[in-house]
Amino acid sequence: MKINKHTRNISAEELSAIRNLKKNNNIIIRKADKNSTLCILDKDNYLREGLRQLHNIHYEEIVESNVKEVAETAFSIIRDLHNDNYIDNITFKYLKENINTTKVGKFYFLPKIHTLSQNILSEMERNETARRENLIPGRPIVSLCGTDFRVRGDNLRRSQYVGIDKVENDTKVI
Repeated sequence: MKINKHTRNISAEELSAIRNLKKNNNIIIRKADKNSTLCILDKDNYLREGLRQLHNIHYEEIVESNVKEVAETAFSIIRDLHNDNYIDNITFKYLKENINTTKVGKFYFLPKIHTLSQNILSEMERNETARRENLIPGRPIVSLCGTDFRVRGDNLRRSQYVGIDKVENDTKVI
């Protein structure tokens, strides 16, 4: 008896449609902000909304990345803690892992379709021009996955280390 390891739960036509959507460079596919609705967005509108959000008072353009400097500073602090016997060799090796990572975070947003009125949504369903002209607001996300900051934070959380310094019968937590 032959066992089929992969059983499809969608038709061949649906699979073909998904593959075609994934190949389309003019659209962005994202999960909606407040629910598990899937949104297919015009790429130009998605980029316009991203730029609109980035060009406000909450963000500042970084002309030159300082990620390498921050990683070097973090390593310096970790090395000093090790040299001053606040952390042992195992913790030191664990914390310095991937210290030279210089990847930066990724900015994206989740469409907030729940903020659009029913009239606008209905018009966008019926009218392609309305879909192009109406920007769907987004909830900004800055993902640090795979960056030095994420690795360092995960390592610090996992180490569960608290340094104790005895100073004249007082205990100081660092």
